Amino acid sequence: VDGRSIVLGPEPVIGAQKVVLSLDERQLVVGTQGLGPFQVMTGEPTLDEVPLLEGAGHANPP
Repeated sequence: VDGRSIVLGPEPVIGAQKVVLSLDERQLVVGTQGLGPFQVMTGEPTLDEVPLLEGAGHANPP
């Protein structure tokens, strides 16, 4: 650690992130797992990739 470099640990620099960009009917999703740069995400996300909110997935009767 001579002031000219930095050593990062094994943990992600940031947490997993996903951003949805939309314009009219078009939509683009970019994301990262925290270890690499943001990339365009394709395909349908799996349950492992999408955190469920408490109560999400349960239908509320009218």
